[in-house]
Amino acid sequence: MKKIRKLIFALILIVLFYFIFCWKIPVILSINGIKLPENCEVIYDTKVEFSDVYEDKILGEKVVRCDEGYEYVKKYVEENNSTSQLEYISVTGYFGMWDDAVYDSEFDNNFKSWNMSDDERDQYIKIRYRKEIFGMPWHYMDIYI
Repeated sequence: MKKIRKLIFALILIVLFYFIFCWKIPVILSINGIKLPENCEVIYDTKVEFSDVYEDKILGEKVVRCDEGYEYVKKYVEENNSTSQLEYISVTGYFGMWDDAVYDSEFDNNFKSWNMSDDERDQYIKIRYRKEIFGMPWHYMDIYI
């Protein structure tokens, strides 16, 4: 009986450790596993956070710069990655305002979009991971953790 209690206790600790510290790892691996064109330069590395704006979700973003522009990168990503790799991934332009953005060009002092031409602005691309979470305990209650 003591062995079963120890095993259950160890299992609970492992699960708690995962949910507290390791939940970001699959998102980071998913974003960094996307095949991008060779000449893409990473501007902002992958960043992951939990958001409860409108609904509970996990957000991850990475900002890259590519000379060919947004349309080229979007087409390249769709053609060179499997559908399972792209399940929660979207490719968007970096410009514009997002209500649940991890990286937002409107508040980025290094990204002066008003001084750029449309072609220059089009070179900045956001690789975005967004997964809604349903069934979380606080989703159906009036308390937020």
